[in-house]
Amino acid sequence: MPAARPKKNHGNSAPIPVFIVHAHHEPKSFNGALTEAAREALLANGHEVRISDLYAMDFDPISDRRNFKGVGDADYLK
Repeated sequence: MPAARPKKNHGNSAPIPVFIVHAHHEPKSFNGALTEAAREALLANGHEVRISDLYAMDFDPISDRRNFKGVGDADYLK
């Protein structure tokens, strides 16, 4: 038996705020297409969507000493 499909939000409930973290260096990638498809589907169903594109923000995933104003142990995170 096929799985039941969820019913569309026809205004019967409040919009849900959705936050998508997108992290791919190529906007035209499959990952980018999934992000865009999710955004379109969520907006079409009345939800609020916010996307954080880490590569567009020049996000650096490597944490080191420059991310801290001070340290408790000078031998840690050199």
